[in-house]
Amino acid sequence: MSFTWTQATEHAAFSPRVFFSVAEFDNKIWVIGGLNQDGSEKFYNDVWYSTDGISWDLATGSPGFTPRYGHTAVVHDERIWVIGGYDKSHNLKNDIWSSKDGKTWEQATPHAAFRPRLLHTSVVYNDKMWVIGGEIAERPWVYTNDIWYSTNGITWHQATPSAAFTPRIGHASVVADDRMWVIGGVGDAYGKIRFNDSWYSTDGVTWVSMKEPADFSKRYYLAAAATEELRWISGGFDETKSLGDVWVSSDSKSWVLAPSDVLFPPRYGHASIIFNNRLWVIGGQNFKGAYFNDVWHTSVIESSFPHSKLTIYKTVEPWSIKQGTDTEVTITYTNAGSALLHDIEIVDTLPEDFILLSGETGLSVPQSLVPNESRILVYTIRATKPGTFTFPKTSALYAGEGGNYYKGTSNAAVVMVLAPLIPDEEPLYDEPESFFDGLWREMIALFSQ
Repeated sequence: MSFTWTQATEHAAFSPRVFFSVAEFDNKIWVIGGLNQDGSEKFYNDVWYSTDGISWDLATGSPGFTPRYGHTAVVHDERIWVIGGYDKSHNLKNDIWSSKDGKTWEQATPHAAFRPRLLHTSVVYNDKMWVIGGEIAERPWVYTNDIWYSTNGITWHQATPSAAFTPRIGHASVVADDRMWVIGGVGDAYGKIRFNDSWYSTDGVTWVSMKEPADFSKRYYLAAAATEELRWISGGFDETKSLGDVWVSSDSKSWVLAPSDVLFPPRYGHASIIFNNRLWVIGGQNFKGAYFNDVWHTSVIESSFPHSKLTIYKTVEPWSIKQGTDTEVTITYTNAGSALLHDIEIVDTLPEDFILLSGETGLSVPQSLVPNESRILVYTIRATKPGTFTFPKTSALYAGEGGNYYKGTSNAAVVMVLAPLIPDEEPLYDEPESFFDGLWREMIALFSQ
């Protein structure tokens, strides 16, 4: 297993920088803000984008928010969001900004409910934006491990004032396996308390440690990116040198060094992202003080690693029926990973106004499912009322590589039920006779004698 890194450009159109943010939005990579201290201190708030990593265009040089570094950027509700940071006036920030196109920016709030901060992390998970840890005071430096979330960027709620992991900055966060992850970082201003731990949460309140230490060395100012099943870390700083290694994991417990014949120069404070099925590494600086604006990428081939992935696809045929008639639901589940899957549970939910005629809406599969193997769950239902109905996503729970359990969901399905032009005289299904119906029937029979 080997990876070949390709340099898209040695010098992008944007200035060399560190502690900027990146996002994937509108089929483009976006680079926002950052810092350069090569000779003089330069703070940036420019916004750049590219479709190929080679050619970069300036969306705006004056977005409204102040030049800053150590902020975060996420994509939520069809907008790019910029959260917090440290500006050129040397102020910690907790303002929130968003844009529909990367050019025109609007301030959601000048002061979010959480304390101003920099070098925190942010992810989007369960339709919420999350803010995790960071530096909330300087001289003396104070780091935090509080967790906050918002659905609209205006109103923020505290999930916990103190997560189970140590307060930190310079960590990395991703979403994988239907969980939020925190990886690495540093717990003091002198770089003595460094981490190579991995923590996960499904609610932002309870955080669980996977393994300490991890297979990679302790580091901070690293970058991370993730696909559905894999997470990657690259580079970072260990207080004596900048790092240029890349590690990959399917469970955040076991990490594999991803070797390459050609690798980007060591760096920290850079950014990483998955875009067009490639892992990208952008910018940063090294221990000697050189700042980068180069762009590198390598192919992301999940099949190169043992990983667990169950895909679930739901169909309803026919999808347009008459009230009182039947249709068939088929759920196809496939082992799309490279590891054996077992202890599979599939659970589906019927919308109201449908009755189950045959089959089951759930199953438990004790047998193993080998890679590329597919099986189906089929059941028949009948519509009792007209309308357009959205069938909820099918849920799955399964065990994969290393005995770890994962969750999965299917697509949603839509069924159109049309009312008959001539109503049936017979009921669509047998209803139990009420007491009064029975009494009336007996009275009619009595007077008929």
